[in-house]
Amino acid sequence: GDATITDSDISINQSNNGGGGIFNDGGTMKINKSTVASNESLAANGGGIFNGIMSMLTLNTVEVINNKSLNGGAGLFNFTDTTATINDSTFSGNESNNDGGAIFNHSRLAIDNTTIEDNKTLAHDGGALWNDLKGEVTITNGTHFELNLATRGDAIFNNGKVTVKDSFFVLNGAPNWGGAIGNTGSLTIDNSSFTENSSNTGGALHNQASGKVIIQNNSFLAKNKASDGAAISNRGEMTIDQSTLSKNTSAISGGAINNRSELFILRSTINENKANDNGGGIFNAVGKTTISTSTIGPNEAVNRGGGIYNDGGSVIVSRSSLKENTAGNGGGGIANFNGGTAAVSY
Repeated sequence: GDATITDSDISINQSNNGGGGIFNDGGTMKINKSTVASNESLAANGGGIFNGIMSMLTLNTVEVINNKSLNGGAGLFNFTDTTATINDSTFSGNESNNDGGAIFNHSRLAIDNTTIEDNKTLAHDGGALWNDLKGEVTITNGTHFELNLATRGDAIFNNGKVTVKDSFFVLNGAPNWGGAIGNTGSLTIDNSSFTENSSNTGGALHNQASGKVIIQNNSFLAKNKASDGAAISNRGEMTIDQSTLSKNTSAISGGAINNRSELFILRSTINENKANDNGGGIFNAVGKTTISTSTIGPNEAVNRGGGIYNDGGSVIVSRSSLKENTAGNGGGGIANFNGGTAAVSY
């Protein structure tokens, strides 16, 4: 059936199954200008809202706050063959004991102009959002992820397909990898910013071997921190086009990027980054990095490779600028080690 909820408060409810606050199964539901707060799923998913198989859910100006679930998606659990649309809403303070502190998505999900902050999952992944293998997520129009917490992918852990456009990721921090986003699927980032996120590996973004990432159209990654790859750690396939990585700092290698697979950088700027060991701008280990029509510098490495450190991999630089990079112990522009190949042409 169809249901519309407007100007309502759905709070402090419990369920032994899914949907401590709301359970929508096979129906079409619209929630407008309402609050879904402090609900709990004691033994399953979706502490606030459970959107079941073949259901449609729309949230317009809804606060989904302080909900809990034993399993995933403390704020919203979006199940198989469903569609969920979130507009002008807030997800805050939700906590799950499994993946997806705020949202767990199995199917189709669109998020527009929404704040997703201070959500967490205990010892699991996707502090704000977990996207499953068959999930398709579109995030647009000033959506803001801040202060979310997980083991991997504090804001988003993606196994399926995610498109992020005109959105912001700030102060998310994962102890393992992917301070803002951990990716094993298909990820496109368009005109979005990542600032002051942190992790052990990939302060803003970590891309696993199965992952494919495109970062484009004036995306900006700045002031992120990690041991390796302060802004980005790449183990899969990645393209960076018309974007800027600046003022990121790594405790060890890759002030901006740590690459161990296939990386293409086009029409982009990598500057004012610092590595406290090697690769102030880029650390390329056994991977292949191709750079065209870009600016690398100024960057700083305390040890070697102020601009680029190549450790047994392949680096190809064409029609680009490597200027004003510094290294404390050799290779201000490029340091090439362990049988690596580096070619620079203009």
